[in-house]
Amino acid sequence: MEEKIFTQYIQIQTQIRELEEQKKELSEKCFQEMKASELHQVKNPLGTFSIMERKSWTYSKKIKSDEALITSQIKVLKELKTQEEESGVATAEVSESLRFQAVKVV
Repeated sequence: MEEKIFTQYIQIQTQIRELEEQKKELSEKCFQEMKASELHQVKNPLGTFSIMERKSWTYSKKIKSDEALITSQIKVLKELKTQEEESGVATAEVSESLRFQAVKVV
């Protein structure tokens, strides 16, 4: 078995993690810069940055009550599925994939 490919995989995953952190920091800086400049869009030769809005809804008590009822029904359905899995009535399809879990550095 070639150990080199596993090491290379780990190195790339580490680089991706570091780049994602840098990207998150830069995203926040870009956002703050655009807000301070009162810009909703900034065009760049490589693409366009836009400030997007997302809505967050607050629902009536009736909807919340209905949601609670449906949630309890979903729990019952999950229990029924588990029973079928355990009794063998449900059938499973197994697939394989690669998973890597990094050693946590303290």
